[in-house]
This record gives sequence, structure tokens and C-alpha cells, in this order.
Amino acid sequence: MDIASTLNSVASNTSTSSGTSDAASKAVADYNSFLTLLTAQLKFQDPLSPLDATQFVSQLSQFSSVEQAIVANQKLDQIISSLGTSSMMADVGLIGHKVELAGNAVELKDGNASLTYSLSKDAEQAGVVIRNENGDIVRTIAIDTSAGEHNLTWDGTDDSGSDLDDGVYTFTFGAADADGKVVASTSYVTATVSRVETTSDGSQLVLSNGMSTSSSAVRAILPA
Repeated sequence: MDIASTLNSVASNTSTSSGTSDAASKAVADYNSFLTLLTAQLKFQDPLSPLDATQFVSQLSQFSSVEQAIVANQKLDQIISSLGTSSMMADVGLIGHKVELAGNAVELKDGNASLTYSLSKDAEQAGVVIRNENGDIVRTIAIDTSAGEHNLTWDGTDDSGSDLDDGVYTFTFGAADADGKVVASTSYVTATVSRVETTSDGSQLVLSNGMSTSSSAVRAILPA
């Protein structure tokens, strides 16, 4: 092993594997190897042909760069960890609150469920299909075809007029213009934040309708 290869090894481990204890340990090991090699090179250099000053300065410069990279990555890990903790603590404040966000899973409670939907433009025909937790269609409803946002309330009955059990149901919207072309639609649901979890993707809100989402996806926060 020579100094150049040691530098390359340190740089590689620092840039591609930062944030893990294994990578940090490997970087420190290579860091110490560099020091050992540099000390040996100075100790056993040929007195009649000493180490070139330019090369020596270059090696020290590379050494300094690697050292700074290791320290910078350690600081970044600390900052990321701190931000993740701060984000989770902020999200904890949402527990028990109702939030509104894009989605299609709605809770039927006491024979009532509601959500908001929007159409990008006027449609010739539009409707919604409601499915139970098994994916079975229980109700089909014609909806307002005008562009913009609309509130939709469902009384919890199926197509035959029978009352359905409380639970989570999914709504699928469809709309088309006079030429039969699809009109874009978006639905927004309201659910209660039941808990906050930490995942590899950061802090996640777990909702009462079974959805899991980041707080950045929340459209509105409603009173508890």
C-alpha cells in the first residue's frame, strides 16, 4: 500500500459510506495508515535523494483535505440527526388533531363520511365508486360535474339502501368531457393523527384511516 492509494481509499469511504459507524471506523483506520506511511517515508528517505518538497507539500495538502472531509461528514450526521429529532417532536404536536390531505381512504362513522374532491375543468359526466376494505364495490354515486372543489357526503348506505358497518372505505373518482376525454380529479380526505413513527424516510404520521404520510403532505390542520 502507498500513500496515494491510502488517500483514495479514505476519500472513497468518506464520500460513499458516511453516516454509518462502519464507514467511520474504516476512515479512521485508513487515516492512521496514512500517518504511518508518511512517517515511514520521512524516516527512511535516502539522505542523498531526500523527499521532494513539492511532493511532500502535495501529500500534506491531500492529508488535510481528507481530514476535513471526515470531520465535515461527522458534523453533517449530527445535523441530520438533530433535524430528524426536531421534525418528529414537531409532528408529535399533531397527535389527536384532524388533518386534511390528498387521499381516497375515508372513515365511515355513525353512518356518515365526507371528503372533498376537485375537477380540473367542467365535465360532461362524473361519478365516484365506493369500495369496502375487501375491495368490493358497495356504492356508485353521480357527482357534481363543474370545475373546482366540491364537498361530498355519504350516508353510509349501499346501492340497495342498506346501512353499512362503520370502517374505512375507499373512493375512486372518474370524470370525462363531452369528447370522452378524462378530466383530472383530486380527492382530499380528513383523518385524525393517531401516532408518529420514525422511519428511514423520516418522521411519518399514522392516520386513523390507515394512511401513513409525512407532515409535508398535510394540506390543512383542523382543531382537535
